[in-house]
Amino acid sequence: MKIELENIKLTSRSVNIQSGASRETRSVYNIKTTEKRTLVEHKIPGLEGNIFQDMGREPIRISFDGIFQGPLAKKNLEELRKKFKAGKPVQFASDITGTTDITKVLINDLIIGDTLGDSARFTYSISLIEYLEAKASSGTGRQETPVHSQEKQAEDSISKVINQVKEAKKQLKEVQKKAGKTKKEVSNKIKKIF
Repeated sequence: MKIELENIKLTSRSVNIQSGASRETRSVYNIKTTEKRTLVEHKIPGLEGNIFQDMGREPIRISFDGIFQGPLAKKNLEELRKKFKAGKPVQFASDITGTTDITKVLINDLIIGDTLGDSARFTYSISLIEYLEAKASSGTGRQETPVHSQEKQAEDSISKVINQVKEAKKQLKEVQKKAGKTKKEVSNKIKKIF
């Protein structure tokens, strides 16, 4: 099994060539992946049953426990902790079932355990969340319009209405001329009608 976080190998074993003894061991266990869809339930009055709208999947969550053992254990754990404290997405590579397509994750939770009397062995529990970069809408949902674009649309709409009012005034004057009557006479006639 292979798991790497930003070039930190979480699974590996190095052996002393001369003695055959383990120099360093990095391992993981209790691996869990969680996948979830966001479903919105719409209740329809007067109908039995409801309609569900699929809003897509949530980011995959991965959690596992691990061990760093050997002379570099503390250094490796400190590197992992730096990544956690930075709070930025980190490169992720793994052959865990269901996670092979994930390339970036955020470290959501990191718990470190120290073994009393052994300064070369540390345990940890880690929780990762798939990092999905924001993308433009694929056209399946409503696309947000930038504010500056909305302002331009409003200005265009107002200009259009103003031009329509000016045109209506022009047409009213032409009607008055053709009828040979003044604006006041037309107004009085309209008042009498209503």
